[in-house]
Amino acid sequence: MIFTEKKDMTEKRMQLYLIHHLLRKGFCLCAPNISLRFGEADLLGVRNSGYAEEFEIKISRSDYLADSRKVIKHTYYQNKSMLEKSGFKQFTPNRFSYVLLSGVNPDPIPDYAGCYIVFNSGTVDCIKRPPLLNEFKSAWEKKISAKLMWKYINSLT
Repeated sequence: MIFTEKKDMTEKRMQLYLIHHLLRKGFCLCAPNISLRFGEADLLGVRNSGYAEEFEIKISRSDYLADSRKVIKHTYYQNKSMLEKSGFKQFTPNRFSYVLLSGVNPDPIPDYAGCYIVFNSGTVDCIKRPPLLNEFKSAWEKKISAKLMWKYINSLT
């Protein structure tokens, strides 16, 4: 389905397009709306290599700029030595990227972040590859599986 207006695109649809893209690009697991140490990830992807990447989806410029108010999260992501000393690295993804709807101005993209653009056609382009925040390979598959299980159980009650 092709969307003709920006208002037709939703965060869920962007998640779906991104998941399809990531699974073709070496990711073995993708989970939407997963709680992490510094809040909820719109999408968490785990690569075949074992590295995890957090994706923060932004559908508007104002939403993108407002993300900078998450001071604690972004302070740790931009300061590797602080992350190493904190003991939080096992709860922190190895990479962090913004995912913006086509037409949303991505400037400025923080040094510690990557950036993907989602087009109304469903195409996804990486315009900036995210740097490695830490090299710690956590047991993300087990953590995500448990979180998804509890999310499902809680939805039944």
